[in-house]
Amino acid sequence: YTTTLPVLLGIFGTKEQVAFFTIPNKIVNIIRMTFEPVLQTFFPHLSKLSANGEWGKLTDVRKKLFLVGSSVITLVCGIIFFFADEVLSLIFNIYSLGSIKNLHIQIFIPLILWFHVIFGFFFMILHNFKKVYSKIILYSSIISLPISFAAIYFYKDLGASWSLFGVEFVIGLIYLYYYYNNKNRVYAK
Repeated sequence: YTTTLPVLLGIFGTKEQVAFFTIPNKIVNIIRMTFEPVLQTFFPHLSKLSANGEWGKLTDVRKKLFLVGSSVITLVCGIIFFFADEVLSLIFNIYSLGSIKNLHIQIFIPLILWFHVIFGFFFMILHNFKKVYSKIILYSSIISLPISFAAIYFYKDLGASWSLFGVEFVIGLIYLYYYYNNKNRVYAK
């Protein structure tokens, strides 16, 4: 659902508007790439705790990951938010009001993606809710298309950023909802 946004923006907008959207999106992707080492480091450990039924330890590790990760990501995203023009000129050697506006919208997406990791991946995958996890992604992709289409058609690059933010936010809420509705059943085993 994220790869269609620049394509739609290219159809309905200008090349400048595509750049206004994709440059901040690259910063979001750089931050998101830092999640991979965390996933690769902690998933085997959490998987072992889950397989052994050590729910207390599993919950403790997930809480610590959530708190530390959320704090670090919020700090980094906050710094980038307040110094958006400096960050864009330092990394991309540009100063563009369009990119700054899009960065202000997109910059907290990594925090939402961290929720995806903790409540989606580290809960749903570890506890064999893989089908539900896949369905959430699939349905979100399907639903995001008309929303993205309309947002980009009317609001161009800002519509693409808000569409991306909105879809990621809704997916995070669904993961959170699923976690709180199923954690007692899973951990009661």
